[in-house]
Amino acid sequence: MLMQRGDGMTVRKELNVDDAQNTRERILLAAVKLFTARGYADVAIHEIASAAGIKAASLYNHFSGKEALFETIIDTVRDTYMLFYSRMDNGMEQAESFADVLDCLFSELDVIYDVLVYYGVSLICAEQFRSEKARGVYHDVLLKVGAEYSARQFQCCVDKGWASPFDVEALALLFNNSVLIGTQLRTQEELGREVPFKAKDMFQKLHTYMLACVKTR
Repeated sequence: MLMQRGDGMTVRKELNVDDAQNTRERILLAAVKLFTARGYADVAIHEIASAAGIKAASLYNHFSGKEALFETIIDTVRDTYMLFYSRMDNGMEQAESFADVLDCLFSELDVIYDVLVYYGVSLICAEQFRSEKARGVYHDVLLKVGAEYSARQFQCCVDKGWASPFDVEALALLFNNSVLIGTQLRTQEELGREVPFKAKDMFQKLHTYMLACVKTR
């Protein structure tokens, strides 16, 4: 759910089925959790409706069916990622060092992600082999746009003299792939499943490593 921060910037509020403000939100959240936990094919409409606290017939007042729900989740993830890049542009205007750029990248991850998004990313990763739309968002947004955006920001640090020349594409790939892994770890944590390490700990180690491996000026 989008909300306004005190400084006027748009952020996302952590959202769960129980505190969703409207029926449509409850349906989407129930659907993404069930799809992610059990797989799209094994979830029935009546189960989504039950988890959202409504009758199956009422669900059709908001969505035409299961595939429409799935596609709406994908669209939401795509739009949220693009909002992330827009917000990053605003934050980068205030950056004065490579450390500032990293701080902006990592802090925005916490601001922009909510339950629907990190479940949604995990769902896209799993369903990309079944759904052409999911595959398109996975390849074009989660992978390509994400890595290219980070690489441009790192190259900007080199161009401005904040960092000595380094392989910006390699570091961008490391960051972007770690974001995808961290998102799936967080989903597993939310589902109550055992994980090899916490997403929060992984991001902290990654932040420290990225700052240490680049020679700043």
